[in-house]
Amino acid sequence: LEALSADLGHPAALEAEVARLLQAQGRPGPARGRLAAALRARPDDPALLLRWVELCRALAEPRAAVEQAQRLVAL
Repeated sequence: LEALSADLGHPAALEAEVARLLQAQGRPGPARGRLAAALRARPDDPALLLRWVELCRALAEPRAAVEQAQRLVAL
């Protein structure tokens, strides 16, 4: 999946899926970069913001999780 994303120019949806899989493997650190790239491409995507909130919780970053949750609610 990572190779496919690279071949396609790292589209946001595919990067978000790679991030989700990395997080499911217990690798939230590497997932952060992938999801951050997806959010740069689609900053107001509710599904991506929700994944970001979940990732922040997994990384034990409650302040960041709350900030992004508030942003999500504002949308």
